[in-house]
Amino acid sequence: MTSPEDVSAQLELARQQSIAVWDASAPGWHAWREQLWQSSQPVSEWMIRKLDPQPGDALLELAAGPADTGFCRPFGDRRKPTLKSDSRKCSEGCQALATRC
Repeated sequence: MTSPEDVSAQLELARQQSIAVWDASAPGWHAWREQLWQSSQPVSEWMIRKLDPQPGDALLELAAGPADTGFCRPFGDRRKPTLKSDSRKCSEGCQALATRC
């Protein structure tokens, strides 16, 4: 049976490997950001309209990629809710990308 310490160590190793992959991928996300947005924009804007987020709401954007849906684009002049994205916790490369809105 695997000890709790071994499970924790395995999870930490997996997290560190994931962060390394996201850091390596961030420049590619940035290079293709506009093309990705052109294809995903209709869905992103539909999601925001359907959610109708209000100030004080907290939204978690999973698999955020360059974080365009949650942090950058579809809100325009709308009231922007508090947003949380897994990309902000993922890696420094993804954090930098998410803040280049």
